[in-house]
Amino acid sequence: MKKCCLLVILVGVRSLLPTVWSAEPPRIALTTLPDRSVRLSWDNTDGPYGVETATSLTLPIQWQGHPSNAIIQGTQASLTVRASEPARFFRLRKAQAPAALTTVSETSPANGESGVAVTRETMLRFSVPLATNTVLNTDRLFAEFAGRRFLSRVELSTDRKTATLFYLEPLPGSARVAVCLMGAQ
Repeated sequence: MKKCCLLVILVGVRSLLPTVWSAEPPRIALTTLPDRSVRLSWDNTDGPYGVETATSLTLPIQWQGHPSNAIIQGTQASLTVRASEPARFFRLRKAQAPAALTTVSETSPANGESGVAVTRETMLRFSVPLATNTVLNTDRLFAEFAGRRFLSRVELSTDRKTATLFYLEPLPGSARVAVCLMGAQ
């Protein structure tokens, strides 16, 4: 049986962590401008905050992130919006600082392991589950040798903590194969 060696390369791996409500977000001050737009401003000392909008306060409220970025000047933030609906409601939402980046806690086979079967899949186990909107495909997780990517498919476990790279062709014998995981930038 031919054997190969595994080399794991990780590039910028992290999860997209959810945002949470701030305990006491600052109040939004509204200023009507001559062109019928409105300037929202707030104290951004414990920021950053994002602005969310809704056209109704009827339950369930459909809050959506505002696509524009606020202008930050010192500890003050402001955002100018054009009036497009008869009623529009605004709120601030503070992003939680990530506790820790997602890391690969274990690989199988291990980095540098020898005696690996040329048909063996590669498994990556993560320190925390990947975000639900994470897409793993062969553009993000792949194996290569001598500048050539191997034909493969990727599967993510239901708990989102293990990614498996299944090879659709045998790996070359007596070779050091690089497995690359391209994370979020």
